[in-house]
Amino acid sequence: MLARSRYPELHKTWISISVRVGGLLPNSLLVTSVQRTGELDMVLRAMEDDFSPAREGAGEVDLFSFHYQKMLSELWVCDVYEIFRLLTDKNRKLAPKSDVITVLAHDLKLLRMPLEKHEIAAKPEAHIMPSEVSSRGR
Repeated sequence: MLARSRYPELHKTWISISVRVGGLLPNSLLVTSVQRTGELDMVLRAMEDDFSPAREGAGEVDLFSFHYQKMLSELWVCDVYEIFRLLTDKNRKLAPKSDVITVLAHDLKLLRMPLEKHEIAAKPEAHIMPSEVSSRGR
């Protein structure tokens, strides 16, 4: 609830996206899945803001806050990947063909492969990212 109140416009945007995207697959839980993904996005943004070195009075990043932020970030990537996979499924034809959607789906696939399958994606540009707090505190 705190994250939702911190980002009211983003919350409205996620609700709008969930209705538009979820409406592409009637009688499903896609609306709910997109809304949950939006909620998680706002929580992650709040966590990043809370520990940003640029924020006055920012808290110190401890091992457990980073652990949970990383865990939730991985969950977000995998959830969004599944939504895009569903939208770009050639048999379902839910979303119109779009270069933007295709590129995002590809990028999400490159992120998801090492996270869920513990292997590098088939494309040579993929690599496993380090698992640590960056110099920016994120």
